[in-house]
Amino acid sequence: MNKENHVLIALQKLIEKNSVNLPNNFSQTFNFDDTEYVYMSEVDPHIDDWDGSETKWKIEFFYINPNYTFIYRLNGKLHKIKPELNRIYEFEFLKYHALLLDSNLENFHKRKFWKSWKNNQELSCIFQFID
Repeated sequence: MNKENHVLIALQKLIEKNSVNLPNNFSQTFNFDDTEYVYMSEVDPHIDDWDGSETKWKIEFFYINPNYTFIYRLNGKLHKIKPELNRIYEFEFLKYHALLLDSNLENFHKRKFWKSWKNNQELSCIFQFID
């Protein structure tokens, strides 16, 4: 069994035991094999607050639901991609980014839509921050 499957199964077991919450529209973490992983459901377009000097984050996906698209900016360019596993992605977290259901992609720039947006608890991804 590959690492991605081990990470996904570890999260599923933690959810079954109520050791972690169901996925939500904000990032949550769990630890497995001395590594911290982040998981979530659909995440609306947002900018992260950070008090450090960095402006970009690097992440690696270990699970991605095929019904979701990662939207982010890097070097001024907007990217809309289906992330690949075991690939590192760098993005500017101080600019709008999101992980959206494909059916919501057209609403990326519509603020009214997000005011009435409903949270779901479907797992969209698991990733790890890379130093």
